[in-house]
Amino acid sequence: MLQTNAKLTRVFRHYQPVFNALGNPTRQQIMFLLANNKQLSVIELAAKTSLSRPTISHHLKILSDARLVRAKQAGVRTYYAPAFETPLGMAQDFVATLEKYVNRG
Repeated sequence: MLQTNAKLTRVFRHYQPVFNALGNPTRQQIMFLLANNKQLSVIELAAKTSLSRPTISHHLKILSDARLVRAKQAGVRTYYAPAFETPLGMAQDFVATLEKYVNRG
């Protein structure tokens, strides 16, 4: 049982950045805006919210580190787009891994 707990702990830790990133209401709002607009710059996100550009940049870094958004340089601006295939694939893998351990017990 202890070995299974260690494996499950590793699985949870692997996916923790995604959980943390999506668990924040501000980052959820940013993801919804990106999903509705396909891609936006920090300036455009600031115009659509009451958030400052540094605050948006901070949250975009967390989303980017969790591989939930992609950045694309266009001239002097960087545009961000959602990367839904990454979290969806990770979620499917996470659930499949948990199911394996649950079905063993």
